[in-house]
Amino acid sequence: MALPLYREVREQPPIHDPKKPSGHAGLWFERFYDRYKGDFSNTKQDDNAFRDWLVCFQHLAGAGELLDSAIQRQSQLADNLGGCSAIFRCDWHFVSGMGNDHPLENGFNWHPVWGVPYLPGSGLKGLVRAWVEAWQFDDADGEQKSQKRQRLLDWFGSVDKTPDKETDAQTGKVIFFDAIPLRPVKLVTDIMTPHMGEWYAQGEKIQDISRDADKIPADWHSPEPDLLPECQRTDVFGECSPA
Repeated sequence: MALPLYREVREQPPIHDPKKPSGHAGLWFERFYDRYKGDFSNTKQDDNAFRDWLVCFQHLAGAGELLDSAIQRQSQLADNLGGCSAIFRCDWHFVSGMGNDHPLENGFNWHPVWGVPYLPGSGLKGLVRAWVEAWQFDDADGEQKSQKRQRLLDWFGSVDKTPDKETDAQTGKVIFFDAIPLRPVKLVTDIMTPHMGEWYAQGEKIQDISRDADKIPADWHSPEPDLLPECQRTDVFGECSPA
């Protein structure tokens, strides 16, 4: 069967060369994973498939001039809307979108236009909401507790994160924009070692501890290393404005 690709591409498939990065690395990451087993029965053709494939992304992602232009436009937009913007420095490596579907079992958020890792506006909104809920007010103080409730209602439209049963839910008064890197970012491969996968997947199905010991969250389980892409410590530009 002929593949729905141009003839020259069918005859010589493109190769993502980390020494000569160009184009949209996120498009390659999301659409062109090519380490499946021959019969597609497994996402890994061998034990090193994930590691070898992620090596292809250990380079700078993004174009400096395009990012400068995007940040300038976003900053002007926030100013014109009466909002504010700021630069934030990550304390360590940055990763976003791990819950996205991907053969690696760890996804990654790539900006659809600029081809760089980024924090969607919804994520920035969640960070600000968590700060308001946990840090800005003292719930032991009755007046501050009332102020916190009003702040959540004004900024986010509801006091609870699931506002279906709230009678005073409304449209939030703040718009949160995507946070993007100030400059091209260096991509690296990192590792995490979860050892309670069965607990997360089937913990609620435990009926008998003696029979379901493999599902109990305990330190005797063997860790299962998972690889994931990250970008090295970077500065990101975030902004918000009145709705």
